[in-house]
Amino acid sequence: MKRGQLSYSVRYLADAWKWSKSSVDRFLARLETETMIETDTGTGQLIITVCNYDKYQDSEEATGTVAEPPSGTAAGQQRDSSGTNKNKDNQENKERERDARDENEAWVMEEGQAYLIAFGSSESQARAITSDWLKTYPAKQVFDAMKQAQACGAMSPPAYVAKVLRNGQYSNLHTFPAGRQKARNDPDNSGIEAIRARRAALREEA
Repeated sequence: MKRGQLSYSVRYLADAWKWSKSSVDRFLARLETETMIETDTGTGQLIITVCNYDKYQDSEEATGTVAEPPSGTAAGQQRDSSGTNKNKDNQENKERERDARDENEAWVMEEGQAYLIAFGSSESQARAITSDWLKTYPAKQVFDAMKQAQACGAMSPPAYVAKVLRNGQYSNLHTFPAGRQKARNDPDNSGIEAIRARRAALREEA
């Protein structure tokens, strides 16, 4: 067999194409009439030669060599650019998420200390308790537990918040204000502001 030649029986082609044998014969005859193929049965089997086979193939493949794609081709550059942009977007998203997480944790740390100090904890105690909560649970869950404690008027906030966190009894109804500055003016933050006022009053009395 030479390059551009193949050998299949008419019956095999009929089975493969789901055609009748006469349809395969007519199709091959038409291709031969159009000088697209040549057939030979001199060897006792049907040999089909595709005319101008090399012309239809890639020029590098016709000479038996495979050219390496040039570095920096348009397609390659587009793929590289797409991958780079995607990685850059992912990195930026991760950084934004990390910044938001750090900001939320800092805010909850501050609010948690104010909350606990208002109920009698020292600053060092309040800082240690809030820090332990944030080391073990996400800031959102700590924030939610504190809001629940405020809503029910818990007289022992550390115990109440710890129980909510330990039992996973989050309401998921409380969301962080858009930013720490907004948090100061957020209506849902009125409980914290009242606690701060109470803390200030306690300090003045002391």
